[in-house]
Amino acid sequence: MEPDDFIRQIPGFGAKSHSEKIKLFGWFLHTHRGEDRFSAADIGRCYDAVHLDQPGNLYRSVEALTEKRPPELLKDARGYRLAQQVREQLDRVLGRAQTVVVVEKMLTDLVGKLSDEGERLFLAETITCYRNGAFRAAIVMAWNLAYDHLARWVIADPARLAAFNLGIPKRNKSKAHISIASRDDFEELKEVETIEIAAHLPGITGGMKKSLKEKLDRRNTYAHPSTMTISRASVDEMIIDLVENIVLKLKL
Repeated sequence: MEPDDFIRQIPGFGAKSHSEKIKLFGWFLHTHRGEDRFSAADIGRCYDAVHLDQPGNLYRSVEALTEKRPPELLKDARGYRLAQQVREQLDRVLGRAQTVVVVEKMLTDLVGKLSDEGERLFLAETITCYRNGAFRAAIVMAWNLAYDHLARWVIADPARLAAFNLGIPKRNKSKAHISIASRDDFEELKEVETIEIAAHLPGITGGMKKSLKEKLDRRNTYAHPSTMTISRASVDEMIIDLVENIVLKLKL
């Protein structure tokens, strides 16, 4: 990762004080460049890379952080490093930011890989909900995207579709009259029935079945009115799992 990619993850970076910028650049050097120590010159190169004016006396600005009580930078013969409490704080904040970048990139990269208009619509709504912090809606839309993809994967191959139809009465004898021929026909089945029937098809692994059932349970939990808190981490994990292990692995 380059410094300009890094600062784009941080809203209002340019308006932050120089002391905050120095700590953020220090975190970047520790985390993304693998440096256990850095110099004032290293911080200066970060400023230059993102086309921001440096403090009038960069060395003095860096030194000032070592003089705070408690110090925010530690200094020894090898250079500067973030104090533990500062690094832990930035790990918590920027670690979440990193996940957001990963998820958003995964979703936007997926746009060009989906040929079906319906799937592209589900994807667009997932992106909109996620970016705006509508986590409950993002979970529902991410599930809709993955389930729709699973259904379309079943009907994309005649042999696979025939095997799926043979599996319907084995799963539910009362639905032996149902024969899937199009995407709309899946409305005759419960989502869990579709998952369990599809789980016997070549190409669906035990891990995929487990993931689909877990994510369906999560969708059901959050799709109904409740006071349960939805964390970003939960949304991130659900989206990453469904995209990587269902949408991208089941080729249409």
